[in-house]
Amino acid sequence: MAIIETSSRLAFWRLRALRLVCAGVTIALAACSDVRMTAAPLVAATPPVEIYVVEQPVTAAPVGGQSRTLRAGSRWALAGTIAEGMALRPIDGILTAEAKNVHEAYLVVHDTTWVGFWLPYGQSFSAAEAPARIHIRKE
Repeated sequence: MAIIETSSRLAFWRLRALRLVCAGVTIALAACSDVRMTAAPLVAATPPVEIYVVEQPVTAAPVGGQSRTLRAGSRWALAGTIAEGMALRPIDGILTAEAKNVHEAYLVVHDTTWVGFWLPYGQSFSAAEAPARIHIRKE
């Protein structure tokens, strides 16, 4: 009788430990963040659409996301404006804001600074973790 009782207690404690490990993993996975976004309605550009060209490579990352590098010579169309600046849609490629999820993104520029990403699907803005100076010119 003592052998059965001891093995039952051992199984109980193993099961309890397994549950705690599973709970810890669940909490850790839930803590993985996505890019931080705020609502940002776009005021669409009126035709003719302005085209911009990036003159030098530049890198930035959305808060909570992975860095992205824009190549020199890449072309961007003015999609419109948001409170944070001009939203530029890529013409010859795709830009994404990526963390836990991947979001299609437009470049947001204020004066000569890449300030963040505009996400068309959610009509939202994600600030750049460290805004970067960008050299662009009208085509």
